[in-house]
Amino acid sequence: MSDFKLLAQRDIIDILIGDTVVLEKDDKQFRLPYLSGPMLCAISTKFGLECTYAWSGGGKSRWQYLKDLIEYLDQRDGVDELLKELFDFRKFNQILNDYKDREEIKRCYLEIIESVISTINAQLFYSHKELLSINNRFVVSDVGKPITVPTENITSINVEYIRGLVGRVEEDLCSKQFDSVVTKSRTLVEEVIIYILEQRGTNVPTSGNLLELYRECKETLGMIQDKSWDKRILEMLSGLEKIVNAISGMRNTNSDAHGVGSARIDIKEREARLIVNASVTMCEYILDVYESQK
Repeated sequence: MSDFKLLAQRDIIDILIGDTVVLEKDDKQFRLPYLSGPMLCAISTKFGLECTYAWSGGGKSRWQYLKDLIEYLDQRDGVDELLKELFDFRKFNQILNDYKDREEIKRCYLEIIESVISTINAQLFYSHKELLSINNRFVVSDVGKPITVPTENITSINVEYIRGLVGRVEEDLCSKQFDSVVTKSRTLVEEVIIYILEQRGTNVPTSGNLLELYRECKETLGMIQDKSWDKRILEMLSGLEKIVNAISGMRNTNSDAHGVGSARIDIKEREARLIVNASVTMCEYILDVYESQK
Protein backbone atom coordinates (compact mmCIF):
# COMPACT_ATOMS: atom_id res chain seq x y z
CA MET A 1 0.00 0.00 0.00
CA SER A 2 1.11 3.57 -0.69
CA ASP A 3 0.28 7.00 0.72
CA PHE A 4 -2.46 7.23 -1.93
CA LYS A 5 -4.59 5.18 0.49
CA LEU A 6 -5.03 8.41 2.48
CA LEU A 7 -7.27 9.68 -0.32
CA ALA A 8 -9.83 7.01 0.58
CA GLN A 9 -11.26 9.06 3.45
CA ARG A 10 -14.78 10.40 3.26
CA ASP A 11 -14.01 14.15 3.22
CA ILE A 12 -11.57 13.74 0.33
CA ILE A 13 -13.85 11.41 -1.60
CA ASP A 14 -16.64 13.99 -1.33
CA ILE A 15 -14.29 16.41 -3.10
CA LEU A 16 -13.46 13.92 -5.85
CA ILE A 17 -17.09 12.97 -6.60
CA GLY A 18 -18.14 16.60 -6.94
CA ASP A 19 -20.02 17.13 -3.67
CA THR A 20 -17.72 19.73 -2.10
CA VAL A 21 -17.36 23.35 -3.23
CA VAL A 22 -13.66 24.05 -3.80
CA LEU A 23 -13.75 27.51 -5.40
CA GLU A 24 -15.96 30.59 -5.39
CA LYS A 25 -15.41 32.85 -8.38
CA ASP A 26 -17.53 35.30 -10.38
CA ASP A 27 -20.47 34.76 -7.99
CA LYS A 28 -20.37 31.03 -8.75
CA GLN A 29 -19.47 27.97 -6.76
CA PHE A 30 -17.27 25.37 -8.41
CA ARG A 31 -16.84 21.66 -7.71
CA LEU A 32 -15.29 18.81 -9.62
CA PRO A 33 -17.69 17.26 -12.17
CA TYR A 34 -20.51 15.43 -10.39
CA LEU A 35 -20.16 11.64 -10.47
CA SER A 36 -23.39 9.68 -10.24
CA GLY A 37 -23.58 6.08 -9.07
CA PRO A 38 -23.72 4.67 -12.63
CA MET A 39 -20.80 6.89 -13.67
CA LEU A 40 -18.72 5.67 -10.73
CA CYS A 41 -19.48 2.07 -11.64
CA ALA A 42 -18.44 2.74 -15.24
CA ILE A 43 -15.15 4.30 -14.08
CA SER A 44 -14.51 1.38 -11.73
CA THR A 45 -15.07 -1.12 -14.52
CA LYS A 46 -12.80 0.89 -16.83
CA PHE A 47 -9.98 0.59 -14.29
CA GLY A 48 -10.47 -3.14 -13.83
CA LEU A 49 -12.76 -3.29 -10.79
CA GLU A 50 -15.96 -4.93 -12.03
CA CYS A 51 -18.90 -2.95 -10.70
CA THR A 52 -22.63 -2.96 -11.45
CA TYR A 53 -24.98 -0.25 -10.29
CA ALA A 54 -28.03 -1.41 -8.29
CA TRP A 55 -30.80 0.38 -10.19
CA SER A 56 -33.47 -1.16 -7.96
CA GLY A 57 -31.91 0.35 -4.85
CA GLY A 58 -30.09 -1.10 -1.90
CA GLY A 59 -26.65 -0.52 -3.44
CA LYS A 60 -23.64 1.34 -2.11
CA SER A 61 -23.47 5.08 -1.53
CA ARG A 62 -21.59 7.04 -4.21
CA TRP A 63 -18.63 7.72 -1.93
CA GLN A 64 -18.27 4.00 -1.16
CA TYR A 65 -17.87 3.16 -4.85
CA LEU A 66 -14.92 5.52 -5.12
CA LYS A 67 -13.45 4.38 -1.81
CA ASP A 68 -13.41 0.80 -3.07
CA LEU A 69 -11.81 1.89 -6.35
CA ILE A 70 -9.06 3.93 -4.65
CA GLU A 71 -8.20 1.01 -2.36
CA TYR A 72 -8.23 -1.37 -5.35
CA LEU A 73 -5.95 0.86 -7.44
CA ASP A 74 -3.65 1.58 -4.50
CA GLN A 75 -2.65 -2.07 -4.61
CA ARG A 76 -1.87 -1.74 -8.32
CA ASP A 77 -0.12 1.65 -8.50
CA GLY A 78 -3.07 3.07 -10.42
CA VAL A 79 -4.38 5.96 -8.29
CA ASP A 80 -2.29 8.42 -10.31
CA GLU A 81 -4.16 7.43 -13.49
CA LEU A 82 -7.51 7.68 -11.68
CA LEU A 83 -6.77 11.26 -10.64
CA LYS A 84 -5.85 12.14 -14.21
CA GLU A 85 -9.23 10.73 -15.26
CA LEU A 86 -11.14 12.74 -12.65
CA PHE A 87 -9.24 15.97 -13.43
CA ASP A 88 -9.47 15.58 -17.23
CA PHE A 89 -10.14 18.98 -18.82
CA ARG A 90 -12.69 17.47 -21.24
CA LYS A 91 -15.01 16.60 -18.36
CA PHE A 92 -15.42 20.26 -17.36
CA ASN A 93 -17.52 21.31 -20.36
CA GLN A 94 -20.76 21.88 -18.44
CA ILE A 95 -19.04 23.44 -15.44
CA LEU A 96 -17.28 26.05 -17.59
CA ASN A 97 -20.10 26.51 -20.09
CA ASP A 98 -20.75 30.13 -19.04
CA TYR A 99 -17.27 31.19 -20.15
CA LYS A 100 -16.78 31.93 -23.84
CA ASP A 101 -13.21 33.18 -23.95
CA ARG A 102 -10.67 30.40 -24.48
CA GLU A 103 -8.08 31.83 -22.10
CA GLU A 104 -10.69 32.44 -19.41
CA ILE A 105 -11.91 28.83 -19.70
CA LYS A 106 -8.36 27.54 -19.31
CA ARG A 107 -7.65 29.90 -16.43
CA CYS A 108 -10.79 28.91 -14.54
CA TYR A 109 -10.11 25.20 -15.07
CA LEU A 110 -6.60 25.58 -13.65
CA GLU A 111 -7.94 27.52 -10.68
CA ILE A 112 -10.43 24.73 -9.96
CA ILE A 113 -7.73 22.04 -10.10
CA GLU A 114 -5.42 24.13 -7.92
CA SER A 115 -8.25 24.63 -5.40
CA VAL A 116 -9.08 20.92 -5.45
CA ILE A 117 -5.49 19.98 -4.61
CA SER A 118 -5.31 22.70 -1.94
CA THR A 119 -8.58 21.50 -0.36
CA ILE A 120 -7.40 17.89 -0.38
CA ASN A 121 -4.11 18.94 1.20
CA ALA A 122 -5.99 20.67 3.99
CA GLN A 123 -7.48 17.26 4.81
CA LEU A 124 -4.06 15.58 4.59
CA PHE A 125 -2.38 18.20 6.77
CA TYR A 126 -2.64 16.28 10.04
CA SER A 127 -1.07 13.24 8.38
CA HIS A 128 1.84 15.48 7.37
CA LYS A 129 1.25 14.50 3.75
CA GLU A 130 0.41 16.43 0.60
CA LEU A 131 -0.85 15.71 -2.90
CA LEU A 132 1.46 17.07 -5.60
CA SER A 133 1.36 17.26 -9.40
CA ILE A 134 4.85 16.95 -10.90
CA ASN A 135 5.80 16.17 -14.51
CA ASN A 136 2.17 15.32 -15.29
CA ARG A 137 2.15 12.76 -12.47
CA PHE A 138 0.35 12.81 -9.12
CA VAL A 139 2.09 11.73 -5.92
CA VAL A 140 1.31 11.81 -2.20
CA SER A 141 4.43 12.63 -0.22
CA ASP A 142 5.65 13.99 3.10
CA VAL A 143 5.06 17.74 3.35
CA GLY A 144 8.10 19.63 2.10
CA LYS A 145 10.04 16.50 1.13
CA PRO A 146 12.07 16.93 -2.08
CA ILE A 147 10.91 14.35 -4.61
CA THR A 148 11.65 13.51 -8.21
CA VAL A 149 9.09 11.82 -10.44
CA PRO A 150 10.72 9.85 -13.30
CA THR A 151 9.90 11.15 -16.75
CA GLU A 152 8.57 8.86 -19.46
CA ASN A 153 11.14 6.81 -21.33
CA ILE A 154 11.85 8.63 -24.60
CA THR A 155 12.82 6.34 -27.49
CA SER A 156 13.03 9.02 -30.20
CA ILE A 157 13.68 12.75 -30.04
CA ASN A 158 13.37 15.18 -32.93
CA VAL A 159 13.02 18.92 -33.47
CA GLU A 160 9.21 18.71 -33.19
CA TYR A 161 9.50 17.04 -29.79
CA ILE A 162 11.91 19.72 -28.59
CA ARG A 163 9.75 22.60 -29.83
CA GLY A 164 6.78 20.93 -28.16
CA LEU A 165 8.17 22.15 -24.83
CA VAL A 166 6.60 25.54 -25.53
CA GLY A 167 3.15 23.94 -25.66
CA ARG A 168 3.85 21.66 -22.69
CA VAL A 169 4.58 24.60 -20.38
CA GLU A 170 1.79 26.89 -21.63
CA GLU A 171 -0.59 25.90 -18.83
CA ASP A 172 2.19 26.44 -16.27
CA LEU A 173 2.85 29.91 -17.68
CA CYS A 174 -0.87 30.73 -17.69
CA SER A 175 -1.27 29.63 -14.06
CA LYS A 176 2.00 31.33 -13.04
CA GLN A 177 3.63 28.02 -12.07
CA PHE A 178 7.03 29.31 -13.14
CA ASP A 179 8.99 26.85 -10.98
CA SER A 180 7.41 24.02 -12.98
CA VAL A 181 8.57 25.73 -16.19
CA VAL A 182 12.15 25.64 -14.88
CA THR A 183 11.85 21.94 -14.02
CA LYS A 184 10.42 21.00 -17.43
CA SER A 185 13.05 23.06 -19.27
CA ARG A 186 15.85 21.39 -17.35
CA THR A 187 14.24 17.98 -17.94
CA LEU A 188 14.16 18.59 -21.69
CA VAL A 189 17.87 19.48 -21.80
CA GLU A 190 18.67 16.36 -19.78
CA GLU A 191 16.46 14.16 -22.00
CA VAL A 192 18.13 15.34 -25.20
CA ILE A 193 21.65 14.91 -23.82
CA ILE A 194 20.94 11.43 -22.46
CA TYR A 195 19.24 10.45 -25.72
CA ILE A 196 22.33 11.45 -27.71
CA LEU A 197 24.70 9.65 -25.34
CA GLU A 198 22.60 6.48 -25.43
CA GLN A 199 22.35 6.57 -29.23
CA ARG A 200 26.15 6.85 -29.41
CA GLY A 201 26.57 3.94 -26.97
CA THR A 202 28.28 6.19 -24.43
CA ASN A 203 28.02 5.43 -20.74
CA VAL A 204 25.60 7.93 -19.22
CA PRO A 205 26.81 9.53 -15.98
CA THR A 206 24.46 8.55 -13.13
CA SER A 207 25.17 11.52 -10.88
CA GLY A 208 22.20 13.49 -12.21
CA ASN A 209 24.56 16.47 -12.61
CA LEU A 210 23.49 18.36 -15.73
CA LEU A 211 26.89 19.99 -16.24
CA GLU A 212 28.60 16.60 -16.10
CA LEU A 213 26.11 15.24 -18.64
CA TYR A 214 26.73 18.20 -20.95
CA ARG A 215 30.52 17.83 -20.73
CA GLU A 216 30.19 14.15 -21.68
CA CYS A 217 27.90 15.11 -24.57
CA LYS A 218 30.38 17.73 -25.84
CA GLU A 219 33.19 15.20 -25.83
CA THR A 220 31.05 12.59 -27.56
CA LEU A 221 30.05 15.04 -30.32
CA GLY A 222 33.53 16.50 -30.69
CA MET A 223 32.40 19.91 -29.50
CA ILE A 224 35.49 20.52 -27.36
CA GLN A 225 36.66 23.94 -28.52
CA ASP A 226 40.25 24.94 -29.30
CA LYS A 227 41.95 27.98 -30.79
CA SER A 228 41.50 26.72 -34.36
CA TRP A 229 37.77 27.46 -34.11
CA ASP A 230 36.37 30.78 -35.33
CA LYS A 231 36.18 33.23 -32.43
CA ARG A 232 32.51 33.98 -33.08
CA ILE A 233 31.60 30.29 -33.00
CA LEU A 234 33.55 29.90 -29.76
CA GLU A 235 31.59 32.76 -28.23
CA MET A 236 28.27 31.16 -29.20
CA LEU A 237 29.30 27.75 -27.85
CA SER A 238 30.42 29.43 -24.67
CA GLY A 239 26.93 30.87 -24.48
CA LEU A 240 25.47 27.35 -24.66
CA GLU A 241 27.54 26.32 -21.66
CA LYS A 242 26.29 29.34 -19.76
CA ILE A 243 22.69 28.36 -20.59
CA VAL A 244 23.25 24.87 -19.19
CA ASN A 245 24.95 26.29 -16.11
CA ALA A 246 22.14 28.76 -15.47
CA ILE A 247 19.32 26.24 -15.97
CA SER A 248 21.06 23.72 -13.73
CA GLY A 249 21.59 26.31 -10.99
CA MET A 250 18.06 27.69 -11.17
CA ARG A 251 16.56 24.22 -11.08
CA ASN A 252 18.63 23.26 -8.04
CA THR A 253 17.55 26.28 -6.00
CA ASN A 254 14.22 27.28 -7.46
CA SER A 255 12.28 24.46 -9.10
CA ASP A 256 9.24 22.62 -7.81
CA ALA A 257 11.40 19.55 -7.17
CA HIS A 258 13.08 21.09 -4.14
CA GLY A 259 12.15 22.83 -0.94
CA VAL A 260 12.28 26.58 -0.49
CA GLY A 261 15.58 27.91 0.77
CA SER A 262 17.39 31.20 1.20
CA ALA A 263 18.84 30.89 -2.29
CA ARG A 264 15.41 30.99 -3.92
CA ILE A 265 14.82 33.78 -6.44
CA ASP A 266 11.61 35.29 -7.71
CA ILE A 267 11.10 34.12 -11.30
CA LYS A 268 8.78 36.27 -13.39
CA GLU A 269 6.98 35.23 -16.56
CA ARG A 270 9.52 36.90 -18.82
CA GLU A 271 12.38 34.94 -17.22
CA ALA A 272 10.34 31.73 -17.41
CA ARG A 273 9.77 32.23 -21.15
CA LEU A 274 13.46 33.04 -21.60
CA ILE A 275 14.39 29.75 -19.91
CA VAL A 276 12.05 27.81 -22.20
CA ASN A 277 13.30 29.47 -25.38
CA ALA A 278 16.95 29.14 -24.36
CA SER A 279 16.44 25.43 -23.59
CA VAL A 280 14.77 24.83 -26.96
CA THR A 281 17.58 26.64 -28.84
CA MET A 282 20.23 24.74 -26.90
CA CYS A 283 18.60 21.35 -27.55
CA GLU A 284 17.98 22.02 -31.24
CA TYR A 285 21.65 22.87 -31.74
CA ILE A 286 23.17 19.81 -30.08
CA LEU A 287 20.58 17.54 -31.73
CA ASP A 288 21.51 19.06 -35.12
CA VAL A 289 25.19 18.40 -34.40
CA TYR A 290 24.35 14.79 -33.54
CA GLU A 291 22.17 14.31 -36.65
CA SER A 292 24.85 15.77 -38.92
CA GLN A 293 27.36 13.16 -37.71
CA LYS A 294 25.19 10.12 -38.42
